[in-house]
Amino acid sequence: RKKFFDPQKQPFLLLLDGIQDVRNLGAIIRSAYCTGVDGIILCKKNAAPVSASALKASAGLAERIEMYQAPSMPAVLQDLKKAGYHLYVAALSKKANAFTTDYKKPLCLVIGSEGLGVSSAALKAGTVITLPQKSTDVSYNASVAAGILLSLIAHQS
Repeated sequence: RKKFFDPQKQPFLLLLDGIQDVRNLGAIIRSAYCTGVDGIILCKKNAAPVSASALKASAGLAERIEMYQAPSMPAVLQDLKKAGYHLYVAALSKKANAFTTDYKKPLCLVIGSEGLGVSSAALKAGTVITLPQKSTDVSYNASVAAGILLSLIAHQS
């Protein structure tokens, strides 16, 4: 098992909670690389693999960023908290505007699956942040939301 991330060396992480579409996975990896993310955590359960299609969608950048395969969401959330990371969980909420949140490093942004969003374990583990939008009956694509949030956090923290 690869050693878990160190908040001193990798202060900006991304945790993907059930991303199922390989093209979304690749696009998120690409955005993570472009915004200076130090590492990506993937959970095996209900998630797309880093396949040839995901690698192509990432423009090959999946090979240039450190990744960690977590055994489960509860385990990785516990590891992150124990290591001292602040968790910011992307989810729909009326009170948690991502643009007015004060981000503290070391941090980890949690992005949920395309259909279900983040797991209940993730929702309880950190600060919920939401991208303001016109209506809550539709939400951003997971890779688009990840790109916006990663860029916002990278330029604010």
